[in-house]
Amino acid sequence: MNIIKKNHIVFLSLSIICILLFIPIISLIFNVFKSNNEIDIASIISTRRLLVIFKTISFSAFVSILSSSIGLFLATCTHLNKKKLFYLFIFLCLFISVPPYIYALSFIEFFSFFNKPIISGLGISILVQTIYYIPFASLLFYIHIKGIHKSYFDETNLHLSTIKASFITIKELSIAPFSLIFLMILLLSINNYTIPSIFAFNTYPIEIMSVFSNSNNLLTTALITLPFLFFSIIISFIIFLLFKPYYTSYKISQGNNFNTSYNNTLLTLTFYLIILIQVITPIIFLLFDIESIKAIIPSIINNYNDILFTIISIFISSLTIVLCSTIFAYTSLINKQFKSFIILLSIILLTIPSSFVGIAIISMYNNLPFDILFYSPLLTSHTLLIRFIPISFLIIISDFNKYSKEYFDISIINTNSHLKIFKKVILPNSYKSLLYSFIVVSILAVGELGASIMIVPPGKSTLAITIYSYLHYGSSNSVKGLSLFVFISCIIFALLVLIIIKKKGETINYE
Repeated sequence: MNIIKKNHIVFLSLSIICILLFIPIISLIFNVFKSNNEIDIASIISTRRLLVIFKTISFSAFVSILSSSIGLFLATCTHLNKKKLFYLFIFLCLFISVPPYIYALSFIEFFSFFNKPIISGLGISILVQTIYYIPFASLLFYIHIKGIHKSYFDETNLHLSTIKASFITIKELSIAPFSLIFLMILLLSINNYTIPSIFAFNTYPIEIMSVFSNSNNLLTTALITLPFLFFSIIISFIIFLLFKPYYTSYKISQGNNFNTSYNNTLLTLTFYLIILIQVITPIIFLLFDIESIKAIIPSIINNYNDILFTIISIFISSLTIVLCSTIFAYTSLINKQFKSFIILLSIILLTIPSSFVGIAIISMYNNLPFDILFYSPLLTSHTLLIRFIPISFLIIISDFNKYSKEYFDISIINTNSHLKIFKKVILPNSYKSLLYSFIVVSILAVGELGASIMIVPPGKSTLAITIYSYLHYGSSNSVKGLSLFVFISCIIFALLVLIIIKKKGETINYE
């Protein structure tokens, strides 16, 4: 009976994947093949378009190198001087929640304050995109450093000074994690065109969206996406090979909790300078700007419908994401083959261009029987689900890894019921991770633009699309007020995540 129940759970998970993830892709393929539009191959594979792909990859690689290197430096400094830098580092990590368009607006306001013309193009796009990803990279590297066993530092410290020994130890043990984080940020940056488009730097996802908006030709758009998609999937397999050893084992390694307080003035000053650059523009030019404060209430009133539509879409998607991710994570505990499959699928989903996701969703909801839902928030919610379910799953499976295989097998023998195990063991011990996952994907959904801008029904809009439109077409007071509202909301939600993690006592550990 237990085997049958186990197979039922695997079947349930695979069914959910087919319904929520594969139907949009199958629908797109079907519509492409039934399309009678003529295709000009020369216009699809043009020299200009190949140059845009090269520019996009080069831009994202440069951003990834900078943000990964700075993130490793900040995490290392925090490790070396926790007493002075730890809580400032946590403050930096809160800015993971700030959407990219707020960073772009902050720099626009910065140049306006000094009566300078707004800079556009490659340089400013690299700077702002790098600043946007620094908190994400810093947190990942800190988690990695915290997991290095104390004996490695002690052995190196026998021959070198404390600070030099720590830097060398971290450098030698961070090659694989650095490669992993570099590739993840590379993929995220490639598919995130919000900041480059605001600063008039053309990237390939913008090209995909433009082609679809101008022609509505699914076949042309799908073919244009293929070379970019092929590159992303190759990287996803590389990430999977690096990622697999960390997440396919049942047991999770315990991090070091030893105290470190090695002060170095130059390192500390450099740390402060980077933090200052990271946080000063959104705080000074939004939070302490009198025009932003004056505009926040009128902006909320004038854009009430967009705010309500955004909240409903995000709530539906986040709730569904956490529910499905929990089922996938539980299935991964009882089936190693499914665990490897779902981790690989999660990484591939992260690599799919957001424009492609938008096209697939439109293709699905433009056909029977789903067309009756076209004007509902479900269209946007489904898009957000595909974009962020990998993040939720990886968060939850990281927590579920604490349940050892032996303990799990004993529970199966004693209860012979997966439902009882989930209710009596998993839920009481992991509900904070589920809540944490819900808040994280909700925060990320607030800033989603690439797919949402292609699929919102006529007369509807998300806050990200509204602010993005204001940034392109004016109405500065409205965009500042809305951005301040989003900024404050995201920081509050990020603080909730921090409180949850601190109560769990797993990630934030001072001693």
